Amino acid sequence: MVRPNRTILDEEIARQISFNLNKIISKRKITQADLSALSGISKTTLSGYFTGTSTPTPGNSQLIADALKINKEDFDPRFSSHLIKSIGSYSDNKIVELPLYGDIAAGALSTLAPITKNDIEHIQVPIQFFNGHSRIDAFALHVNGESMNKIIPNHSYVICLPLEKSNLSDGQIVIFSHDGEYSMKRFINNAEDEVLIFRPESNDSKFRDIVIDYDTTRDLKIYAKVIGYYVNLEK
Repeated sequence: MVRPNRTILDEEIARQISFNLNKIISKRKITQADLSALSGISKTTLSGYFTGTSTPTPGNSQLIADALKINKEDFDPRFSSHLIKSIGSYSDNKIVELPLYGDIAAGALSTLAPITKNDIEHIQVPIQFFNGHSRIDAFALHVNGESMNKIIPNHSYVICLPLEKSNLSDGQIVIFSHDGEYSMKRFINNAEDEVLIFRPESNDSKFRDIVIDYDTTRDLKIYAKVIGYYVNLEK
C-alpha cells in the first residue's frame, strides 16, 4: 500500500505526538507494551505513534487518553484550540495563520486587556519564518512601545513560542509578567547578585532594566520566548 504524502503540518503533528507520548510514559514509568495492554491498541500501531511515523486516528487518541487518564489535547495537538490553522496546503502556499493575542508593551510594564475566545484575530506569516522551530502552539503579539527598538520595531508582530522554565536560558527575549503586568525584554539571570534582569535594548536611554530579586519572584511569570518579528508591509 502506498502511504499518502504527508504535509509539513502532518509531520509536525506526528513529531509533537511522539514527543508528548514518550515524555508521558517516561514520567509514568510504563512501557509501550503496558500502554498497548491498557488501551487495546497493538504494539505495532503504537510504535508508529511513538516514533512519529504515523498519527493516531481520533478513536485511538481517545483510547490512549482513557488508558493514561488524561485529555486527548495533553498529547495530541489536533485537539487543542491553539493548533495553528492551515491555509490550504502548507507545502504549496508556504503560509501559516497564527492567533494574535493582542498587544505586548515594549516599554514599561503594562496591563493587558482581557481577550476572550471570540476576540482572537489571526495573522498570516510565511512558513519559512519558523526555520525549524515547532509551529504547534505558536502565537503572535502586536508590539506597542520602543524599549526593544534596536532589535524589534514598534508596531511589528513578534512570533512567540510557549516557554517552560526548563527551557529558559540567558539572552532570550521573553514575554513575562510581574505583579500582574506584562512586558517584553531580554532575560538575564545574574546568579552572583541573585537577581533576574529584564533588559531593554532601545535607542531611547529612558528605558531601564527591570530587576527582580530571587526572593521576590513569586509574582513573576515567564510565558514565552520570542523567535523573531514580522512586519507586514502591505498594510
